[in-house]
Amino acid sequence: MKILCLHVDYIKFKPLKKALKNVQELSEKEKKGNEVKEALAVLIAVEKSDSKETVNGLVENIKDVAKQINAKKIVLYPYAHLSKNLGNPELAVEILSSAEKLLKKDFEVVKAPFGYYKEFELKVKGHPLSELSREINVDNIQVKEEKEIEHEAELTLSQRESLLNSATKVHMSAPKGQKGMKSNVELGKELDLYVVSEIVGKGLPLFTPRGTTIRRELERFIVDEELKRGYQYTSTPIMAK
Repeated sequence: MKILCLHVDYIKFKPLKKALKNVQELSEKEKKGNEVKEALAVLIAVEKSDSKETVNGLVENIKDVAKQINAKKIVLYPYAHLSKNLGNPELAVEILSSAEKLLKKDFEVVKAPFGYYKEFELKVKGHPLSELSREINVDNIQVKEEKEIEHEAELTLSQRESLLNSATKVHMSAPKGQKGMKSNVELGKELDLYVVSEIVGKGLPLFTPRGTTIRRELERFIVDEELKRGYQYTSTPIMAK
């Protein structure tokens, strides 16, 4: 199962037409759509490897994120686009319904219609924990988490210097008889600087808190040097016509 947790100012959605034939008919109220403010919107894709037991992992992950951001409202939003390995629709409905019942014990829960094409609009908050993606695998009890968070803000200056120094020492000290320096892949693993995922792409490293700290310190150093030398900055779109 793959989920994307978004801490939103609001989320609006409205069902347009059926995407699957054998889905439950909607009430007149459901057809009009819904808007939920100040909520944790959880986009969910149920996969072939999932089972009824996946519900507990889903609920625990949602509770964990909700606790971190102090969310009182949960929006369960079926979102097939998160996976290319989608599971049985009947199982997906059962998992979502079970999760809704369990979460209602602690939260105000809204579930978007399953099996319908929907239009939706949302506004995501800008704090570091506002966007979290997780992969839930019940078989080996693993939860993989990717966070957009500035961990270096929690480190002292001496801790940052220690990370930079350790990276320099490992890079410059090659074993006797070994030509050249260690590769970036070896360093990344040894220093816990980044990980590589085949899903994201082998040439696209995902920086760990340690790696992000080093990267940010280098970026700050570069900016400081540029400002000293009179550089001026401009900003243009990442993608343009």
